[in-house]
Amino acid sequence: MTFIQYLQQVDFPFVVHLMRGITHLGDEVFYILVLPIAYWCWRKDAAVPLALLLISTLVLNVVLKEYWSILRPNESIRLIEATGFSFPSGHAQAPMVLWGYIAWMTKSYRWPALIIFLIGISRVYLGVHFIQDVIAGWLIGFTTLYLGIQIQKRIEFRKIQFEPIPMALICGFLGVLIPTVFYHELTVKGGGLMAGALSGLFLEKSWGNFRMSTILWKQIAKAIIGMAVAVVLYSGFKFTFPATDLFNWVMFLCIGLWIGRGAPWTFSRLRI
Repeated sequence: MTFIQYLQQVDFPFVVHLMRGITHLGDEVFYILVLPIAYWCWRKDAAVPLALLLISTLVLNVVLKEYWSILRPNESIRLIEATGFSFPSGHAQAPMVLWGYIAWMTKSYRWPALIIFLIGISRVYLGVHFIQDVIAGWLIGFTTLYLGIQIQKRIEFRKIQFEPIPMALICGFLGVLIPTVFYHELTVKGGGLMAGALSGLFLEKSWGNFRMSTILWKQIAKAIIGMAVAVVLYSGFKFTFPATDLFNWVMFLCIGLWIGRGAPWTFSRLRI
């Protein structure tokens, strides 16, 4: 009996639905929802390093999966659909970076650790990853997180300042370079989002620098308005243009620009 089959012995409908829900916390859509809201409503100073860490670890995950080319568990034991190779697990690697960074910023470790663990175990329970895929994802994600935090500490200690416009151009260039060199559906979307969002973030620092509010209704309003426009942009592109790599890249570029520059400018004008 494999470890996957051992876990699947607990086959209560509630557990199956719970695992399916938990695993979505590691989906790319979840990050697209969480990161903008964190930037608009929580810690704008954490947005750039966290976004860079996530993009770095996701690109690394794509490269390693293509290099090892290890197949997923047999379809007969899968409880959800999954594509691509198996090792290492991106649903283990990326949450380790996201929730690990949040834990470091907030100095609260129990809940982030539990979320990281549950997302990883959900992938094994649902039959789309072997346990070694998840453990490797955790280790690679932790390594990426640790190195990123050390670099951030050195930058803050030395008080290094980056010029916004050159950095915006560099982010745009990297957003084109990454999917060109490491071609994958995820890097195409991530490259466009990176080019738009990070360029927008640096330009916002130079030309906008919107202020954070502690008033609850304003935070809720920012989240609703920001995500509503992002959904409209996404839906508009999906229904108007063909689903090619170029248009996917441009779509996520526009969404990223809205997240990084358009939304903060709008919030400043609305005084929220």
